[in-house]
Amino acid sequence: MMNVVDLKKIYSQILSLSEECKRCIDCEACDRVEELIDYVVENIDKMSIEGQTETRRILNSIIELRKEI
Repeated sequence: MMNVVDLKKIYSQILSLSEECKRCIDCEACDRVEELIDYVVENIDKMSIEGQTETRRILNSIIELRKEI
């Protein structure tokens, strides 16, 4: 079962991968970010209500970050 600690680790991985971004169309970092986001979305229903709320907040942050890239 995924928890908020796991999610925060995933979020930090996404942030570090986003820092590697060279604003290209497709690269390994972008692929890895997509995999991590898919993993979180697939597992969100296994979290507590509080965890789901935190997850949605973090996913929204990731979406905003990706819009900037």
